Amino acid sequence: MNENNKELPGIDMEPDRQKTRWFTSDSCVVRSGDFSEVFVGGMLVGRFGPKEKWARNILMIGLSEDSSIRRGKLAWAFGISAERLRQLRTIAEEQGVEALAGHRPGGSKPKVSGKKKV
Repeated sequence: MNENNKELPGIDMEPDRQKTRWFTSDSCVVRSGDFSEVFVGGMLVGRFGPKEKWARNILMIGLSEDSSIRRGKLAWAFGISAERLRQLRTIAEEQGVEALAGHRPGGSKPKVSGKKKV
């Protein structure tokens, strides 16, 4: 075994703190490969993959309704900023939770087509 490489074959050496992000004393988001699982009180409440932002958003919005959960910690656990969580909450309040399923990040669409740009 190479002394510079301390990893063992077949053993995941990534520290646990990078895989599990706690947002309360008994609730966390656990990243396992490409998927994340959300546990509250030891119970699995949801799972989402990298292309399932709608599922992530709906889970976050539901959890953010609990006043005992600090929203900044919740956002961090889900891998987004507190500002993005605030934006998603605003969308859900104004347009309903259904709007989160189809919401795409980014600004408005270009006003000038590609042909007219110089």
